[in-house]
Amino acid sequence: MAHALLSHAAMSRLQRAEFEKLALEHLGELRATALRFARNEKDADDLVQETMLRALAAWAWADQGWEHCVHLQEWLPLLRERLAAVDPGPEAFSLAYLHLAGHAGHDDLQRSIAMLEGAGYLLEAAGFAALAGQHEGATHHLERYRKRRESTLANLAQPPEVRDMADGELASRLAAEADLLSGDSGLLARQGVFPM
Repeated sequence: MAHALLSHAAMSRLQRAEFEKLALEHLGELRATALRFARNEKDADDLVQETMLRALAAWAWADQGWEHCVHLQEWLPLLRERLAAVDPGPEAFSLAYLHLAGHAGHDDLQRSIAMLEGAGYLLEAAGFAALAGQHEGATHHLERYRKRRESTLANLAQPPEVRDMADGELASRLAAEADLLSGDSGLLARQGVFPM
């Protein structure tokens, strides 16, 4: 309740400070993990940068931290350029979050969704389409995701007890995915359907 009394500028400073505190707490662990996956320090630094950009864009959108969005606008050219990379995920997520926050264009969102779909991020493409109010697109991507999962599960050799357990988990996931079409970002994040 005390926050309600603060000015917008003071709130922006609090949001920035909170994000920076959280980011710095995990930066060492993030860098160590990136070094394990990367071929060299430069690639590790790129992974850390992509992760932090995506986290900042998601934070700014979710908390309406417009100051963060303004800061991220200087990264738009790089994000657009790197969207065609081998894995467009990090840049597509950042651009989509920035669009949802009103700081990137509609073309950025559409291209991000298309790149996510092309790279196999079908559930994420459905999530961004739903959040942007594109119900038909969200339904299309979700159906493609479900068909791919169904095909993959059908090709797995599973003992009956594992298959029964997987069927129960699948029913739970199907219910959670149905919520994806609602476009409620908080609900999607809490259920693990849509990453934040």
